[in-house]
Amino acid sequence: MRGFRRRRTAGLPAIVALALAGLLTAVAGPLAPAARAADGEGPGDVWCVGGLAGISLKPGLTVIGDKVQHWSGSGLTTSCRTTLPGAKIFSATVTFQGSGKGSCIPAFGIPNGDMSGNVVWEGVGLPGALSSVAGTVKLTWTGMVFSGVVTQGAYVGSQVRATGSWDLTSNITSAVTGCLAGGYSDITGTWDTLTVSSI
Repeated sequence: MRGFRRRRTAGLPAIVALALAGLLTAVAGPLAPAARAADGEGPGDVWCVGGLAGISLKPGLTVIGDKVQHWSGSGLTTSCRTTLPGAKIFSATVTFQGSGKGSCIPAFGIPNGDMSGNVVWEGVGLPGALSSVAGTVKLTWTGMVFSGVVTQGAYVGSQVRATGSWDLTSNITSAVTGCLAGGYSDITGTWDTLTVSSI
């Protein structure tokens, strides 16, 4: 907007802030997760539900065009089941990193990104304590969906799917501020599901 005079752009930050807040609230809708686990055990070797997750983006999402984002994050779930006879899983700790283009408007998030990471399994009778995974991820205002495969370690070759939901109540104010002031970079929420299924 370099060609516009100051008197014509003075009110834009307030207008953009109001529009962005309305857009995020409308998109977010009711406080519901991106995806919830169905009742009962899934068909895979491992099925986890519930937990905590967080992600940090650099440079952060803004209202000024798509920018390449690099992120890292972690999650923890303590409610897992396995179909392996005699085995038990007490917890799964996930660390991940990735990159992809994203912005705050018109569609908040990162529609298609690459992500990789590690799952550390705590339990007994498991095929191993560590699974390295890689795949693609979609980040939206309400949460994330990851699909990939185990590339190394326990459950190698198996399909992996994970979903998470962001804490909208805590994040909406920081999201609006971050989007307008240089970049929205830190998001926290719940780790809804994690499945590892044999092909």
